[in-house]
Amino acid sequence: MTGPRFPTAPGRYIPLATRERIMSLHEHLCFYCGLSAVTIDHVIPWSQGGTHHPMNLVACCQGCNSIAGERLFRDITDKINYVLDRREQLMDFGWEPKLISMWEFS
Repeated sequence: MTGPRFPTAPGRYIPLATRERIMSLHEHLCFYCGLSAVTIDHVIPWSQGGTHHPMNLVACCQGCNSIAGERLFRDITDKINYVLDRREQLMDFGWEPKLISMWEFS
């Protein structure tokens, strides 16, 4: 093992070096909405055959990652549109995304 891993289901661990590379690439901002990113999202979900390859990973805030869930989309544009539309709908009902610091998870 090359470093600490983050708790997920068995086989779903993303190596720390890969996580750091993705977060740095996206400047610690959510790929979908631009808020502070604290998670990594699989563009093609792990449960749908997605891999930990960097081309399948994006930095993501907790809200967008929860909204995207395990859904499989035709392409990344559909996924972005779905996440942003769903965020807007939730905000209309009073949901507010949390601005979470990366350090709250240490």
